[in-house]
Amino acid sequence: MRPIASPLVLAAALASVGAVLLTTAGCQSVTGEDRQVASAYLENAAQYYDAGHYLNAYQQWSKALEFDPNDERAQLGQAMALYQLGRDTTKDGMARLAESEKRLDTLRDGGLGDQSWKAELGYALVQQRWAELYDRAARIQEANATARSPQNEAALATAKAELPRRIAQSEASFRKVLDDSRTEPNFKMTAWLGLAKMTARRGAYDESLRWCRKYEEQVVRSREFWEKQPETYATRLFGARLQEAELRDVLGNTLFKLGQFASAEDELNRLVALQPQRASAYVNRGMLREARGAWDLARSDYARFLQLADLTSDDPNILEAEKRKLLCEERMAAEDERLERDTSPPR
Repeated sequence: MRPIASPLVLAAALASVGAVLLTTAGCQSVTGEDRQVASAYLENAAQYYDAGHYLNAYQQWSKALEFDPNDERAQLGQAMALYQLGRDTTKDGMARLAESEKRLDTLRDGGLGDQSWKAELGYALVQQRWAELYDRAARIQEANATARSPQNEAALATAKAELPRRIAQSEASFRKVLDDSRTEPNFKMTAWLGLAKMTARRGAYDESLRWCRKYEEQVVRSREFWEKQPETYATRLFGARLQEAELRDVLGNTLFKLGQFASAEDELNRLVALQPQRASAYVNRGMLREARGAWDLARSDYARFLQLADLTSDDPNILEAEKRKLLCEERMAAEDERLERDTSPPR
């Protein structure tokens, strides 16, 4: 079972990273009316970012930087907006991700003072995204080889070389964030989840499980707290459920790799309950159901994944789900034929 990058790859904790990173920006070199205008741009940028309008946020920071080009916190906001825009797998998306990496690498070297851990956290997330992309690229080439389609050997070699490097860089930065005494407690959760993902991706499943359990204790407590609050806090509850959904996805994959299939399926059932539109939950649960011979349930999960997944037709996850769905249908047909044969009266 493979983790699949979701449109909601960042849970509510990461959205909070954006809010705190961005609203702390200031303009040290402007005064009076200029300061007020710059502050308005900064506030607009933070609001756009939190609403998911990352290009608009980037533009607002650009306007603020016209007043103070050296405002490194506004630069940090732009770098994080580029990271979010870099989740697009187009050529432009990759260029934005590369630019985000470059800017965050500069900012994490101490330019932000006691806030430098925020740039380090952003850098860790960028490396995590690169790891996801190189993993996907490798699997596309491997799928082409299996299907006897043209394979780009150079692309495969690059992906296989870059994947462990990016994982190592991401892990190192997440650990640095945790080791920094200035890191705010809420953002340590983001690092815990990042480490759970990266350790799983390099095959250290026991370690991944430990990070998952550490994260789980806090995220469940948060969700239960917001469930008890008035309706006016619905957005907080939504965010807490997104955080938990991200956890359940990682836990399901990790438990599967550890051979704890029943527990893995339980986690994916929880994930579906929390986030019914999450495509990856269905393909991963389908594999578990297929493994225990529940062909009909597995086929339904694969079909639901194919309905929900926003992936190209040549994506290895799409190809694998189609293949597995067809296999389940063949096995269901074979079982029906055997049942009919066994229960038919003798002639």
